[in-house]
Amino acid sequence: MATILYFGWARQCAGADTDELRFDEPLSQQEFWTRLLRLRPGLLQCQQSSRIAVNQRYLGNYDPVEPHSEIAIIPPVAGG
Repeated sequence: MATILYFGWARQCAGADTDELRFDEPLSQQEFWTRLLRLRPGLLQCQQSSRIAVNQRYLGNYDPVEPHSEIAIIPPVAGG
């Protein structure tokens, strides 16, 4: 079971702070998003601009999403 954490705008899109998602094999980022969007369809509006971090490390474009991890959905951050 992976723990999903939502930050910033992703929290609003998901309508939740956290979720749990069950998968036992590494998933491609596309497969991960497909499963996550089934659980939280509102995330579709922020999917393209958000990054995935697994165990506090941003994933590269082709890195898999590992099961049994802490996964953060992080939209762009503005500040000053």
